[in-house]
Amino acid sequence: MKNNKGLTLVELLVALAIFAIVIAIIFSSYLSILKPQNQQVSIAENNMNRIVGLEVLRKDIETAGFGLPWEVDTSYSEAASDATSYTPDPSDLNAKDPSEPPAFSFSNNGNTKANDSDVLAIRSTVAALNNVTSHWGYLYENTSTNSEYFIDLGDNGSVDGNSNFIIIDPVYMKFIKYSTFSNLTTYETKGKVYLVFGLSSGNNGTRMPFNRVDYYLKRPNTNFPEVCDSDTYILYRATINQSNGERNSQPILNCVKDFQVVFLCSNGANACLDNAYDERRGLKQVRVFILLQDGKRDPNFEFKKTIYIKDDNVDTGKSFTPTGDEVHYRWKLIELIVNPLNINIRERNLE
Repeated sequence: MKNNKGLTLVELLVALAIFAIVIAIIFSSYLSILKPQNQQVSIAENNMNRIVGLEVLRKDIETAGFGLPWEVDTSYSEAASDATSYTPDPSDLNAKDPSEPPAFSFSNNGNTKANDSDVLAIRSTVAALNNVTSHWGYLYENTSTNSEYFIDLGDNGSVDGNSNFIIIDPVYMKFIKYSTFSNLTTYETKGKVYLVFGLSSGNNGTRMPFNRVDYYLKRPNTNFPEVCDSDTYILYRATINQSNGERNSQPILNCVKDFQVVFLCSNGANACLDNAYDERRGLKQVRVFILLQDGKRDPNFEFKKTIYIKDDNVDTGKSFTPTGDEVHYRWKLIELIVNPLNINIRERNLE
């Protein structure tokens, strides 16, 4: 005899309950696997961005002083004042003695601004990353033809004839004049050899006989990354515009807690920055410490360590112990050690 009896309501409910429990267990297991994976993906993405940002910073420090005149006997303007937007004011980092601009200037952000971090200004012709600054070489006279020739040693692509260059006397590294690219070979060298460095496009003009880039921490008023802890900042790289002296800012690293710079000099840390001559004679190495957030917030994680912003040879005197919600983030200290390659000393002619 055929049995047409189906499931009772109780049996159906029991089956649904068992199914729901199984699905919940599977979903819970999936989340437990997915959360660490997402955290690792976030960390990997951050590491890739850091590599790019740190390489730009390293290159700027390494090339500091490239094409920088040691002596300037004409007046010029550097960064424009903008105390309403920045602390310290960008103009506070201008060369103390404009006639002898140093490769580096640095200042403090202030106790209530960006965790008492540092602000770093770097001077060189290649601080502005553009096609013009990739051109540099020397200007000389062919005495047999009485013609001037520019030998382009950089030669990375063509430049417009209105692009701005500077001419420097290589004996004393003295600034001679500005020149457009098309007028370089009209300058009478009278048998001497001069150094030539690309500076800016024709549209930007020539505000100063070098380019400058500033590094600093700041939190923007809008579009601050949601993944960052509320007490972190963005590390910016800002070139100084040759046309108006204002900063052209680009974000380099997100979620940065602190940014500290130490100059190792032959006579002690930060002891050779009073003037450009002492800097060229005594600066050996630049060390940059960057304290930043590593990955997203993890409510199941607690960071219980104290990070000391130092190494075996340098101690900034600062440390960081997470408190409150900060403990749910992973923190990392990155140290960048760079030897500037374009700061050389040549004894002055004292006659």
